Amino acid sequence: MGERLILLGLNHKTASVATREKVAFSEAEKIEFIGNLTDCHFCNGAVILATCNRTEIYMSTEDISDGRKLLINNLEGYLNEDIRDCTYFLTDDEIANHLFEVATGLDSMIQGEPQILGQVREAYEFSAGRGFCSTYLHELFNRAIRTGKRARSETGISEKAASVAYAAVELLKGEVSDIRDSKVLVIGAGEMGQIVLKNLLKLELKELAITNRTRARIQDFIQGEAVKDDFANCSALKVVDWDDKIKKINEYDIVVSSTNAPHPVLYGDRVIPELEMGKRQLPLYMIDLAMPRDIEAAIGEIENVELYMLDDLQEIVAENMKFRENECEAVYGIIAEEKLDWQDWCQTRKAVPLIKKLSNKAREISREEENRAINNLEGCNDQETIKEMGYRIINRLLHHPRIRLKEMLQEADSAEEEERILEIAFNLFGLENEGGN
Repeated sequence: MGERLILLGLNHKTASVATREKVAFSEAEKIEFIGNLTDCHFCNGAVILATCNRTEIYMSTEDISDGRKLLINNLEGYLNEDIRDCTYFLTDDEIANHLFEVATGLDSMIQGEPQILGQVREAYEFSAGRGFCSTYLHELFNRAIRTGKRARSETGISEKAASVAYAAVELLKGEVSDIRDSKVLVIGAGEMGQIVLKNLLKLELKELAITNRTRARIQDFIQGEAVKDDFANCSALKVVDWDDKIKKINEYDIVVSSTNAPHPVLYGDRVIPELEMGKRQLPLYMIDLAMPRDIEAAIGEIENVELYMLDDLQEIVAENMKFRENECEAVYGIIAEEKLDWQDWCQTRKAVPLIKKLSNKAREISREEENRAINNLEGCNDQETIKEMGYRIINRLLHHPRIRLKEMLQEADSAEEEERILEIAFNLFGLENEGGN
């Protein structure tokens, strides 16, 4: 029947956050889930791609119908709920096209986002490293990773900040002449603040400080599995007490605020006197990522303060997204090229079982004739025996093709069909059709 690929998935377009959270899959759960699939004789392997916005199970199978039932039953058993209304099911070439779009970032909430390519690679390596990948899955994921790399190196799909948190860091890199010599204070350790902090960490700043109303939130973040090693090696990282943030404000060149407070955390009547008392010579860059605003607008009106609000950053993001959208056409072109290569590879794979059988048949005939020749060598002319062996091998290898070719020509409905059969035969055996009889 041949190897086929199937995919059962759900993402931010089809399922709620509550449902997506249930299929986040820990490492142990992935191993158990894939193990349950591969226990079935018609499953040749599987890869689970699980991110914040999607969970997709890629499976190699001998039977699409049975494979689909297996995936649905196992996922519904894992979730303990009906998932048919929030999932999508793809096969073969549809899967290649989809995974290539995923790896390039075209299928992400934010087009071209950089993390997804690494997540695709990690999902593949997780299964491949545990022997869960079939030949088709190995080939598919390696091609998807290559496609993702090409999209990022040959187009601008991942260039320019596409979220306000990234835009804030990009803006600072453009405005501050030597940002590595800067001291930065991040106010708020929520999701936005964490993204800003992680991106600022890469800049190797002179000092990177963070403050939050609850200090435990900071500790939970910087000691988390994903970032603890990065922060452990950062000598510039400081934690500032929440109540000290205003009186220490003159110590910093940059302040980025992104709390969830219902009111400003930096009021003008408290911050402005502190800034004026400090008699700053260098500008203070302030970025407010919060809604409602964290920084009162009056603070931005005093000398040597450059205040950027959420609207300023959203304008930058909107311009950047237009740029990325213009790059999509080039990415689709790369995907089209890679998909054609994939289809060519799949076509050649269809001949593999035939080639294996043909090779085995040739070896079998060769062994039989070798044994026959060895038995005949005693008391016989060696040259004649070897010649006869060669003749018999040739006849046995060509016997069935000769007979079947004649039968196919006899069964042909037209002269055109006869020509097509002959052309295939000439190509198959690497012969030149000289048009003779």
